[in-house]
Amino acid sequence: MDHEVYLVEFLKEVDEDGKLRHREGKRIEFKQKFHKNMFPKYSRSMAAFANADGGYIIFGVSNRPRRPIGLNGRALNNFQDLDDAELVTYLNEHFSPEFRWEMGTIECMGKVFGYIFIERAENRPIICKRGTNDGTLREGAIYFRYRAQTREIRFEELQGIIQEKILEEQKRWFRIMEKIAKVGPENIGILDIRGHGLSFLGGWNNRWNMSPGPTIVYGTEPVIVTGMDITLFWEPISRMRYRNFLWRTEFYWVKKDPLLFFKVLGIKLYSYFKARRLFKKLK
Repeated sequence: MDHEVYLVEFLKEVDEDGKLRHREGKRIEFKQKFHKNMFPKYSRSMAAFANADGGYIIFGVSNRPRRPIGLNGRALNNFQDLDDAELVTYLNEHFSPEFRWEMGTIECMGKVFGYIFIERAENRPIICKRGTNDGTLREGAIYFRYRAQTREIRFEELQGIIQEKILEEQKRWFRIMEKIAKVGPENIGILDIRGHGLSFLGGWNNRWNMSPGPTIVYGTEPVIVTGMDITLFWEPISRMRYRNFLWRTEFYWVKKDPLLFFKVLGIKLYSYFKARRLFKKLK
């Protein structure tokens, strides 16, 4: 998603008095300034967005009336000088599991605004595992974004998240059973290395139905087909916008004896990789 295009169009929609036509909502929260000592409130909102449908925290919008005034002075320097790793560390200390987000600045109407974009978490709910002394964060709390409000989750929304996880688990089992049914349970091997995010499902099938009718095979040797597809993707959550690495390889080998007087041997190997390393530009 192009955050700059979306946010510029969003912030340009003002009335004749310069007030924003948009209000805070389920996917939008406004902040006038940015302070590092406000990490508890920012992280609370971020977790709430991740537990709901995702959204933006926009810095540089005044409170009552809502005017796009932009960031300047110390607030702008604080935002631009912030290392993503600082916020990542704070989030990891206070919330689990991790969720995806990114931050940046945009220019609109000659002013600079900051934003934090939070994706809807794939592994919900995001739970607060460590509270703060002032009560902004409470250990064990699940925060959720409602219409223009961040608060602890209600029963209805929590029940919906639990039901969603149950359905996802059922779908995963259905997919595994479909794979097992295709190759037969006697041809299946499962390897699971826990804690490293690696799972493997493999099988061997020497029965091939080439057509619905009878099939005649000439030759003395069977058809042998072997294939492998490997993809490795690395993207550190603290630098997901600036660094990643992708390596993809596909290989297959075919040997067949279609007629008595010649054989066919086919080999294919295809591999490529790409890497990205960008550096955050400070304005």
